[in-house]
Amino acid sequence: MQRQKPADVLITDIFMPDSDGFELIATVRREYPETKIVVMSGGGQKLKRDYLSSAELIGVDATLQKPFEINDLLEVLKTLLAASHAGELLQYRADRAGVLERVALRHRRVVDRGRGAEQRRRHAEAAWRIRR
Repeated sequence: MQRQKPADVLITDIFMPDSDGFELIATVRREYPETKIVVMSGGGQKLKRDYLSSAELIGVDATLQKPFEINDLLEVLKTLLAASHAGELLQYRADRAGVLERVALRHRRVVDRGRGAEQRRRHAEAAWRIRR
């Protein structure tokens, strides 16, 4: 399903029973660079290592230290999706501006060709009058 329609956001833990969160993060970053990644962990406290800082270094979009409040997660998701939407909106506006610029350029070319045709018509009429 991820290959057909990539998720907007992946929420994962670093420590999982049958999987390594860092491998998952690397795979998602490589195959789905647009997917936002939120990582959570509480394991660093037990092992005396800050795994969330390591996750930040490899490019996750947000981290949450367990335990956390559900409102903290919701706020992170809202921020990430708003930023993603803002980026899409900016890209849409840039694409639209490019299209409008190309349309304006084509319009100018048509108008310029029309002016040239009008000028040629006037010259032809003047030449015809002179011959008469």
